[in-house]
Amino acid sequence: MPDIKTFQIKGMHCASCANIIEKTFKKTEGVNSVEVNYGTETAKISFDESKINSSDLSKKIEPLGYSLVSSVSTAKEMGMNEEEHAQHLGLNQSKQEKLDELQRMKRGVWSIIPLAIISIFSMAWDIFSRLNWVSPVPVLLEDIFRFILPLMATYSLFVIGKPYLLGFYRFLRYGKANMDTLIGIGTSVAYLYSLIVIFFEERLRGFIDVETNYFDVTIIVIAFIALGKYLEARSKLKTGDAIEKLLNLQAKTAIVIKDGKEMEIPVEEVKRGDLIIIKPAGKIPVDGVIVEGLSYIDESMVTGEPMPAEKKAGDGVV
Repeated sequence: MPDIKTFQIKGMHCASCANIIEKTFKKTEGVNSVEVNYGTETAKISFDESKINSSDLSKKIEPLGYSLVSSVSTAKEMGMNEEEHAQHLGLNQSKQEKLDELQRMKRGVWSIIPLAIISIFSMAWDIFSRLNWVSPVPVLLEDIFRFILPLMATYSLFVIGKPYLLGFYRFLRYGKANMDTLIGIGTSVAYLYSLIVIFFEERLRGFIDVETNYFDVTIIVIAFIALGKYLEARSKLKTGDAIEKLLNLQAKTAIVIKDGKEMEIPVEEVKRGDLIIIKPAGKIPVDGVIVEGLSYIDESMVTGEPMPAEKKAGDGVV
């Protein structure tokens, strides 16, 4: 019988990644269906455990730069409360890993931004001098630029741009392309062309313009992409925190009447037809219809209306 599980996925950073993972799993024997969500970084997979397990599934995508973290089970299924469930699944640890990754990205961005500024300055001066808008670049400064730009480009490509080089490598080996592949190809070609121009300047002088190289392009492209990824990761983390806080506002338990007695049970155990008691200032645990009583209920979280709404018997609540 097919088993349906939800896994967290590490390594996704664009919609193309989700598409690659889906196609890879769909070609795997034993997998019936798969849905990959880039926004939540999860994959819902229906598979036959007699043919393949979660470890084998992870190995299918690890060469492509991704991995399955763990299946996500509910607290009820595991016989735990919410806090124990989060600790068991390592959800807090996962968030800490994201914070650590964000700090690593921030350090990378701060290290390459000054290099990008120098490159933009060098590029702009060269362009404006050719248009006779400013005086030509002094020979000494031009020699300095010719010396430091290759060094800065090397750092940018092989340190900050390492993920993009890996994307290029995986494309060559496995034929799977994503956003990193395009960046890796573009920056690598610009860097290699510039190196060839420097090392074989005299031999190539009669064929191409050896006075022009593209080290600055390599630096600037990687800098802007790294900055964009950092801002995206920071925004996703903040959005996740906001959603988590919103979910925490939801009632976790409900007071129901069973056999004439009031019992407090988890919301997940509430069944259709149960009679629920809402205490003063209490939260509405589930959707329902009022059978007795009159009160004002705060529905701002659902409707956005700031003022409490009057509710009486026969009215629906959410």
